[in-house]
Amino acid sequence: MEVYIVFNKEPPEEWMRLPGVRAIKAEELVSIDKKIVLVVGDRELAKQLGVQTSRLP
Repeated sequence: MEVYIVFNKEPPEEWMRLPGVRAIKAEELVSIDKKIVLVVGDRELAKQLGVQTSRLP
């Protein structure tokens, strides 16, 4: 199982090189079925996908 890190813009290069992690733009995500997904910087997208949301202090 892969971990998907979803950004609302182009993912930072350092995230693209991590093994077992797929860093992608939000528009590239088709489904979250059977995936671990972390949405970065887009609370509305997270709500649309039905993933847990939180705000860091």
